[in-house]
Amino acid sequence: MTSFFCPHPFAFMEFSLGGNVFCCCPAHVQRPLGNLREQTIDEIWNGEVAQKMRHEIINHRWEAVCKPSCPVVQEYLYKGKVRNLGSFVSNTEVLDRITQHINNKETELKTLPTVFNFANTTTCNINCIMCSCKKAPAEPELLEKSVEYVNSHLATTSRIVLTGSGDPLACATIRKLLTGNDHTTPSTDTKFTLLTNGLLLPKYWDAIKHNSFSTIDVSVDAGTAETYEMIRRNARWSDLNEALRLISDNRSKFNSVGINMTVMKENYAEIPQFIELGIKYDIPVRFNEVRTAGDLDAESNIFSNQDGHHFKNFLTVIARAQQKEYPVAVNWGNLLQYARNASAHAQ
Repeated sequence: MTSFFCPHPFAFMEFSLGGNVFCCCPAHVQRPLGNLREQTIDEIWNGEVAQKMRHEIINHRWEAVCKPSCPVVQEYLYKGKVRNLGSFVSNTEVLDRITQHINNKETELKTLPTVFNFANTTTCNINCIMCSCKKAPAEPELLEKSVEYVNSHLATTSRIVLTGSGDPLACATIRKLLTGNDHTTPSTDTKFTLLTNGLLLPKYWDAIKHNSFSTIDVSVDAGTAETYEMIRRNARWSDLNEALRLISDNRSKFNSVGINMTVMKENYAEIPQFIELGIKYDIPVRFNEVRTAGDLDAESNIFSNQDGHHFKNFLTVIARAQQKEYPVAVNWGNLLQYARNASAHAQ
């Protein structure tokens, strides 16, 4: 099998709540690179932690950097797939420079991040039962600091991810990146990834559709109206369907589209209906296990008690789902490890 390599420490930066800065999703990496309250972004990018992580990845010791729950790691462990650095860097000159750093085993980079993920806003138009970001304090000055930095480095930025917390269309500061109200125009090479509940998309579509988009992922977390409106409080199933129709009608504007389910006790039984929703709008579906507590009780995280009846029922549900073929792509995300167990469970 090809040795594991992750491009994140060489090209990716996530601004998280509390001022923390990561080279990957916080749930899947061992520690932050630094904190915006204590360091500048440039200091963080080539700081001691960042360079140590790059050293470990270059020397194929991913366990010192990544957690096994990471979907990138699971794709490697269960499918033998390795992420390509080119998927993070659109600028050929920058790609060549980063590749040279890696080939020379250099951990101090002269290149800047090429992908920025904003996960440092708590502003959202709904209130999901598993969301914990609403408990974090709003820190608008740190959000402004990160937005200003990215605006000043658009020339070498391949992709901007909006947002890993809150909703990009609900937050005025983040929304300005899309609408151009901050008097900047993204490079034609810069693409936006939207991580959103989608509900405000019809309202703002005319103001943002001029951008180049790589991906739009809509968090749904249910297969029926009743469960959707219970999990995603203040949301309406009819509004979600309006947004999904808009995405389906404008499919050519996006390199890829998807809807997501965070799997928990409250919704695992609706995995089949959720897949059907994707089929209805011709949108691929993706799954992840629940990670945050929010307002959930302990039983909601069915993965923390794998001897419990909910987890066993979950295995039965995905075992049956895996036996079928679908007209849309089904990505099991970090459920891959359980999907294998489900196959054995069904035999």
